[in-house]
Amino acid sequence: MPRPAKKRQLPLELSITWTAGCVLLLLANMTIFRQLNASVGDPWFNYMLGAAILLQSLYIGVRLYRLHGEIVYANSQIEKVDGLDDVGFAEYISGLCADEGWSSQLGSCAAAGAALYLEKADTRLHVILHTARRRLTGDYVASAAGSMKESPHPAGEAELWCLTNTSFTDRARRAAADYGLRLVDRKELIRRLAKSGTMPFFHNARRKK
Repeated sequence: MPRPAKKRQLPLELSITWTAGCVLLLLANMTIFRQLNASVGDPWFNYMLGAAILLQSLYIGVRLYRLHGEIVYANSQIEKVDGLDDVGFAEYISGLCADEGWSSQLGSCAAAGAALYLEKADTRLHVILHTARRRLTGDYVASAAGSMKESPHPAGEAELWCLTNTSFTDRARRAAADYGLRLVDRKELIRRLAKSGTMPFFHNARRKK
């Protein structure tokens, strides 16, 4: 899933410099220039300058937000996951979890994807991993949940997860809630991959007794 080509924009540094210059001009026009009776277009020029600063600040904020997203996207190496099949995806996540102290075992859940059994201390996870190009539907979630029940975690009761590099339909999310299946879609997967090394991948997994 390649990202769309970016439109040409003014360098962010230039936008910040321009805005800072406008702020200084506004302050000078309201203080020093006014004291010297040399204020320009007071007060309407100040109003216009203030509005321009506000709009430009919003623009810079949006650019910074997008820049942060691009950095997270790059750090996640999600494009590497996009090139993997289900088993490769499971092996990739297994490697990340091994570095965090999880013991893992690979399995299969038929058409639902690859299965990954994880255990650490008193926490057990049964994870289905599936790479796809289309959104996953409620029928897929039902199939995945059924496959998990047919091949339960070898160590006993486990929390059920489903990871994918695409997204889920609303019906799929409702079905997952009914089956007690926790979903990780593309957006959440990118966030978790980008933070691997600083935050456990399954940082919010629930412990099983």
